[in-house]
Amino acid sequence: DPIPEWIDNFNGPLGLLCFGGKGLLRALYASKNISQNYIPVDTVINIIILVIWKLGLTTFTPESTCFVVNCTSPDEKNVSLQENSNRGFKIVEKIPFEGILWTPGTLFTES
Repeated sequence: DPIPEWIDNFNGPLGLLCFGGKGLLRALYASKNISQNYIPVDTVINIIILVIWKLGLTTFTPESTCFVVNCTSPDEKNVSLQENSNRGFKIVEKIPFEGILWTPGTLFTES
C-alpha cells in the first residue's frame, strides 16, 4: 500500500460516504446516534500476523494459558453516524464530486 491505512475500494463506511456525496444515498435505515469506532484493516492484519508468529513460537502443554490479543482503538473519539455524515457533507460542499445526481444529503430513519 502507498501509505498506512490506504483503502482502494468503496466497501464499508467509505462507500456510504461516497454514495451519499454523489446524492445517491437518500435514506438510510439506521440510528443516527450509533457510535462508530473504526480500526484500519492494516492494523488488524498486523495483529493477525503477530498472533500467528506468537503461536508458532509457543509450545503447548496441558498447563498452558490462553494467549489473548485485543485489537481496539481506545484512544480515538467515537463518532456518531450523524456527525460522520455531517463532516462528509461539509467536505463535499467545498470539494464536490463529479457527476452528482442529487444534492448530497441523507435522511436517517429507524422505521
